[in-house]
Amino acid sequence: MQFSTKPRDEETEVRVPTSLIDVIFLLLIFFMMTYTFPDIYKRKLDVKLPQAKAADVERATKKLVVEMDARGRIALNGEEMTVAVLEERLKRPEAKGRTVVIKADERLSHGAVTQVLGICRDAGLVDVAIAVR
Repeated sequence: MQFSTKPRDEETEVRVPTSLIDVIFLLLIFFMMTYTFPDIYKRKLDVKLPQAKAADVERATKKLVVEMDARGRIALNGEEMTVAVLEERLKRPEAKGRTVVIKADERLSHGAVTQVLGICRDAGLVDVAIAVR
């Protein structure tokens, strides 16, 4: 076996185009730009809103609450009624533009909830919410 007798370069020089301080500076800028400050550093006004009974009444009257129990009984704002009466009440002019909140028992079939959603859609009520725990 023969070995090469050519002389080797003792050291090869590697040139790095950027210095270490430049890389550290760029990382510092990156982290400073991407950091989000917690809410405690944002200026906020300490505002305490006054109590008003009229606002509570107005807020309560804007919602129509449809409750459905496990047996399929329906109540609108606490008044028990049939599906036909519910449909008639939701089509009245005073129901237009109000929010409908459906509170259905978890044991109730999906079809019963879908039926009430369809009644709301047919009545033109588009702001419908389903209450969850």
